[in-house]
Amino acid sequence: MTTAIAPILRVENLSIGIRLPAGEIRAVDDVSFAIQPGEVLGIVGESGCGKSLTALSLLGLLPAGIQILEGAIIFNNERLDRLPEREFNALRGSELSIIFQEPMTSFNPLLRIGNQIVEALLLHGMTDRRLARERAVEAMGQVGLPMPEDLLRAYPHQLSGGMLQRVMIAMAVICQPKLLIADEPTTALDVTTQAQILRLLRHINQTLGTTILFISHDLGVINQLCDQVLVMYAGRLVERGTVGNVFWHPVHEYTKGLIGSIPNRKSKGQPLANIPGKVPTLDAEKVGCAFAPRCPVAQGRCFSETPQQLALSEFHSVDCFLADPESEMEYVRI
Repeated sequence: MTTAIAPILRVENLSIGIRLPAGEIRAVDDVSFAIQPGEVLGIVGESGCGKSLTALSLLGLLPAGIQILEGAIIFNNERLDRLPEREFNALRGSELSIIFQEPMTSFNPLLRIGNQIVEALLLHGMTDRRLARERAVEAMGQVGLPMPEDLLRAYPHQLSGGMLQRVMIAMAVICQPKLLIADEPTTALDVTTQAQILRLLRHINQTLGTTILFISHDLGVINQLCDQVLVMYAGRLVERGTVGNVFWHPVHEYTKGLIGSIPNRKSKGQPLANIPGKVPTLDAEKVGCAFAPRCPVAQGRCFSETPQQLALSEFHSVDCFLADPESEMEYVRI
């Protein structure tokens, strides 16, 4: 009898938002998922759907005024959402690390690159500055940066966006964290540099066994890098499964719309699909399926009831009434 491997991270019924005298405003609503050790899990969705807030909550870095309203975040059997700030600081950078999407604004412009990388090691137990500097040179070489010893003396403005992103990855993995969160790390980069960064992240995953949570609005990037994918809309997960199941057999109309908007050789010369309307505002009334006003096949029930997760297979599930084989609605699954 084989023993099931415990997830390295479990997020259970997570809701994030603002508490006001008149009530709560939820930006993330009842989100649950798990990541297995060594897995690359992607979260995809339009801007404003709650992806980045979900990531920041895992590290206790939510903006002022925004808080976890409900739910649990469990990392290595430890409740992060209940962890005192001092203990959280010890985890950040060592057990948990993050790569932000804007490398140009993520460094202190007044400090040399080397000092900023070495600081990460000194904060997490290394006491010998010389050894820390040697480790920094090694980490920069591992992420493909040329002449790392020279780059340690450089200031952030002297490096390109792609080089700074590699430096940020070096800082994020230098303490060999168990979980690496990448929040749209390729958004500001050109296509060639983007491909290099994706290959680097996959290399880190395969050689170091680092578990990665990758957040993006780009389905093509998710398809290249991830094993599992969560599709997020208006603060809720609407479809989840392996990349192959979700991308080749999408069921939710939102997922279909995202995939249909990607240009490919078959659609050359044809207008791209588009999703009409826009993501609802945070204070919009939450009745029924949030995607119903934009859904081309929505029917009465979709506007009055909130769909629950429906398992299509062991590796694929969706929150949609129209996917339910027992539903009386007419629906043709692709």
